Amino acid sequence: MTIEVPMLRGAVAFSHRLVAAAKAHGEHRSRAFRRANWSWRNAAAFYEAEANLFLADPDAYLAQAAGPPSVLEDVFPRRVPNKVVVRTIVKVVAHSLFALFGALKRRRITNGDWTYRKAYVDDIELAFDADEGVVWRAVYPFPISLGRQWRYLRYLRRNGLRYFLDGNRYGLGDTLGFLRRRNYESLARLEARSELRRAIRIAARPPSLVQLSDEFNIGSLHFARYLSRKNILTHNVAHGVGKYFPVHAYAKFDTLIDRQEAYYTASVPCEYGRHTINAAFDTAPDVSKSGPEKAVVIVSQDFGNELTFIAQSERQLVTELRRLAADEPDIALMFKPHPNYRNPKAPDGFAMVQSINEIQSLPDPILLSLYSTTHIDPRFQGRKFLIRTETIRPEILYDDPDRIIDVDKISTVIRSEYQ
Repeated sequence: MTIEVPMLRGAVAFSHRLVAAAKAHGEHRSRAFRRANWSWRNAAAFYEAEANLFLADPDAYLAQAAGPPSVLEDVFPRRVPNKVVVRTIVKVVAHSLFALFGALKRRRITNGDWTYRKAYVDDIELAFDADEGVVWRAVYPFPISLGRQWRYLRYLRRNGLRYFLDGNRYGLGDTLGFLRRRNYESLARLEARSELRRAIRIAARPPSLVQLSDEFNIGSLHFARYLSRKNILTHNVAHGVGKYFPVHAYAKFDTLIDRQEAYYTASVPCEYGRHTINAAFDTAPDVSKSGPEKAVVIVSQDFGNELTFIAQSERQLVTELRRLAADEPDIALMFKPHPNYRNPKAPDGFAMVQSINEIQSLPDPILLSLYSTTHIDPRFQGRKFLIRTETIRPEILYDDPDRIIDVDKISTVIRSEYQ
């Protein structure tokens, strides 16, 4: 069984080695890039070989000094697991319904100077300005949290912002072909052609700009590449500090940190920039300060699976903080669950914090996370530290080593901060 090393797929070294291994198949450039993206999550043998190299010498691996890349197996003929088949059918139905329900509203858009902004939930408002020009938000299905998407739709209606429902255009023939073959080749064809149909439809009534935060979407490469051929500018803002499919086709790509730019391979000419998260969205102005003077908040990244390295590492952190609170009773312990965690429960001894405003109201909090985007999100105000454990290496994602603390040293750091 392959050991999943947290964030290894997000390492610059892993990305570069994967793209090199894909090119070694000797195919056309576009096919090699498609192979790299589909192998990023599905090439188990390649990943296991790279994970073993990392575990043998993490420093050498991250410094890109671990020798030539491992051999990349061909994932395309491989059969897709049944759960992926079910998830794909649900996705096809959801996107088709969203596209159908949004059709009438889309027809109101006329040619001219307008922006197509692809959205799922509220996090797109951290990436782009809500007040810029004529912006139409195209809202796509978000099955991870239907409640969160419903709250976002209410936010759009309440604030009078233009939006319509939208979705990928999955072809019946491609869908039936996937169900008959059930391999990654037919799945890749299904996704690529659905994105191309969507791009063709957008180009028929062209916006001046397409805004998105979509590098986690396997089909985004084909969508953006088609629009670039039609001279329609695509502007992508990184979806947090995580890193996803390594090859993209955005004309403009704003990352949050330097390591993200180094990680990605652009298949078209790309202008990279740096993005600062919108500090005003979803926060109350002039929050009054209240609560304990000393408060330590875990900004959790656990989705409820106790067997993951994330959950195990957070349990280590909880244990260390309980020991600290036993010796320092004036330090309050708090827990902010991940927004996609359904029915979360705070660990014993921790108070639950549900909103950003609750954190902003604290006089002088210390915020701890494993590698959360909140570390660079200005809405989360306080002294921030990233926690390193045996299995979690925040330095894979972040550029600031001075804020990365070993879990067994965090109590010492907190005492020093609150002296």
